[in-house]
Amino acid sequence: MTTLSANISYAEPFTEHLVSLGATKRLPTYAWQVRITGYLKIFQKLKPLFECRLANSMYRTLTETLDFNFRRFTIRLNLQGGKVVDIQRLGTGERSPIGLNLVVFVQLLMGYKSREELELAVPDMRIAVSHKHLVDVLFPKLPSYIYSAY
Repeated sequence: MTTLSANISYAEPFTEHLVSLGATKRLPTYAWQVRITGYLKIFQKLKPLFECRLANSMYRTLTETLDFNFRRFTIRLNLQGGKVVDIQRLGTGERSPIGLNLVVFVQLLMGYKSREELELAVPDMRIAVSHKHLVDVLFPKLPSYIYSAY
């Protein structure tokens, strides 16, 4: 007797196909291990995605300087008319309404946990009321299976 088992994300088309053929779901699912080593580079790569998310939201014409304070450094996004016109890495943690934790940021970035879930679990993740919805727009919760302890 052969047993077909699926233990990766159940939101993936191939896994859905395996389950339709009779595969059993194993819990917990496999989680990808993700570590960000270049924060400036990841923000630069995600620029088109951020612009798309802004364009499909109430922030489509936003003009603001957003500082993502990671305590040891800050990633600054300059937005004009809903477009990211400049991204910089500042060497120090600048005061900002968006204070993030380096260790759990990957969970927010990959959509594994929502901003609200992380704020409840991680005391040093502080986002001002004025920026909570904007952070939710930029980093929505999505089907994601990651393990970020590394």
